[in-house]
Amino acid sequence: MGWRALGYLLSGIIVWGGLGYLVDLWLELPKVGLLVGMLVGAGAGMYLLIKQMSP
Repeated sequence: MGWRALGYLLSGIIVWGGLGYLVDLWLELPKVGLLVGMLVGAGAGMYLLIKQMSP
């Protein structure tokens, strides 16, 4: 159960952070997209975790 929770959180941060990084490269922004992507990924991971753990 703990590994699943860790997987949700890390995968969300990595995937959305990666997409944010690509947006930064595309729009030539100073790591703003990376930060926003990581925050969105953490939020999405927490949402999935709560949804999975609730009865």
